[in-house]
Amino acid sequence: MDRNSIIGLILIGALLMTWSYFFAPNPQNNNTITQSDSLKIQHNQTYIDTLKSQNQTDSITIKLDSAFIAQFGIFDKFIKGESKNITVNTDLYEIQFSNKGGIPIQILSKKYKTYEGKPLPLLDNHPKNQFSYQFLHNQRIINTQELFFEPSQQNLTVSGKEKKELLFTAKIDDNKSLVLKYTLYGDHYHIDHELIANGLGNDIKNNYFELVWKNHLPRTEKSKEKMLPETSIYYLYNDEIDNLDATSQEPQSFKEQGKFKWISYKSQFFSTTLIAQKDEFEFINVQSSVLPDSHHTKVLTSSLQIPYRHAPKEAFEMRIFSGPNDIQLLKTYNLKLERQISLGWALFRGVTNWLIIPAFNFFENFTSNYGIVILLLAIFIKLLISPLTYKSHMSMAKMKIVNSLPEVKAIEEKYKDDATKLQQAKMEFYGKVGVSPLSGCLPMLLQIPILLSMFYFFPSAIQLRQKAFLWADDLSTYDSILDLGFSIPFYGDHVSLFTLLMTISTIAYTYMQQQAQGDTGPKELKYMGYIFPIVFLGILNNYSAGLSWYYFVMNMLTMGQTYAMKFFVSEEKIKLAIEEAKKKPVKKTRFQKMLEEAQKQQNTQINHPKKNKK
Repeated sequence: MDRNSIIGLILIGALLMTWSYFFAPNPQNNNTITQSDSLKIQHNQTYIDTLKSQNQTDSITIKLDSAFIAQFGIFDKFIKGESKNITVNTDLYEIQFSNKGGIPIQILSKKYKTYEGKPLPLLDNHPKNQFSYQFLHNQRIINTQELFFEPSQQNLTVSGKEKKELLFTAKIDDNKSLVLKYTLYGDHYHIDHELIANGLGNDIKNNYFELVWKNHLPRTEKSKEKMLPETSIYYLYNDEIDNLDATSQEPQSFKEQGKFKWISYKSQFFSTTLIAQKDEFEFINVQSSVLPDSHHTKVLTSSLQIPYRHAPKEAFEMRIFSGPNDIQLLKTYNLKLERQISLGWALFRGVTNWLIIPAFNFFENFTSNYGIVILLLAIFIKLLISPLTYKSHMSMAKMKIVNSLPEVKAIEEKYKDDATKLQQAKMEFYGKVGVSPLSGCLPMLLQIPILLSMFYFFPSAIQLRQKAFLWADDLSTYDSILDLGFSIPFYGDHVSLFTLLMTISTIAYTYMQQQAQGDTGPKELKYMGYIFPIVFLGILNNYSAGLSWYYFVMNMLTMGQTYAMKFFVSEEKIKLAIEEAKKKPVKKTRFQKMLEEAQKQQNTQINHPKKNKK
């Protein structure tokens, strides 16, 4: 392998190794979530303590002190009652609502399972979760999650194109009420939600409702370590997507006044998003913290302001999306929701969106076996870049022949003690015979966007989730044929066979290339081609099995293509072309002229140094 080819390989390896350090967004300012200024009245913990001491089961009626009840003003009759669950079944999930707070407390997917094979919770029924509206009334913060609402129905089934409504009402009198309305669809991953204040006017003292949303996100995948850097809060602010730093192990927070169209709690393959409809959220205060237990990943918390204008009737509409991070699905909302999915920098995202995903979706039409889909994708990409591969192969064949010519050997002997003149003389001779060392590297460098785009695509492709192939039971995560029982630094605690095969095939291809090209470069560099596969063995051992399978297939196709090109590349024709080029007058390229001019200026400065002024 010649010097420039190895330099190209080194550049690729350097980019791959630094990828994991630079794809993540910058950490946000670390602020602590607090309630906004007009809600800084201390909440009365007596109510919570009473609930803990008296509410032994959901069916017990809570008895509260009359003085305490009076603090709730016109909402006093809604602080006692019996907790009841309302079950809603759609084609896509089962939702449990509670009349206490009038909120969904659990959403179970009917299509997806956890890595343990259990129903997958899009919303986990965690006792410390919150989804409550808060406002100031009667010198007290009223929290809707403390109120008992009257449901319009007890159970509900929605299928196909149907849509049905479920209302939770706190009716104060014939003219005043607070209503939480949900519109449910049979075949959609979203619910339309509406907060309706009827006749409350100045009974609500502040100019907004504050929505407090807190979720403990469940671990749904095989590897919690892979879920954590993909789990964070995303939001659309001033038409730009931003997010808390997902890779940090430290608590992250951010707060800002402004207009926010949506806010999303995203994990590796699923997300729940609040999308404002007519009005927008006017303030957000968000926080993310890693949870230490094995059943959850992070706790995500938001405080959002919803405008309230004290009108006779007011309504704030939002859409709640809870479903898979499927790029095509998220694009249908036309709100940049798909930008939550990690696809890398703009160049890599463009390659993925315009090349990889369309090709992947096309091959899905022919088979349900995603290992075969990846095989077909690899063949397609290999055919697509074959002109570049052919050009690189031809360039390396020319360089091998040129470097074996007596003229080059004579140059190397003449300038063996002056590296600068040696390189200059070689470049001049290369230009004379019509070859360029860069022509072999450039085709390799042009393939880097595709190479790195695959690093983002496979771990994020929900189509691969829990799809088995050969010995791998899930192509979206690592395939383990042996659990070591201990962890090796930079490698892990298991052996991934697809990664091992990829590494072996890369080493075999490097050996094949070096044998074909002969000893045309410095001896100290030829071993670099064997070092990087070992480095990638550690990096990819914990990555998607689909990614390692793809690279193994690409290596095998490349070796087969290299062998086949021997029948299409005639060394005799190349030698004849070089001999003919040697007879023609030399036409210096602009690059060569620039090098010569720079060399002349350098020699002038060395031979005629500036004298110090007296």
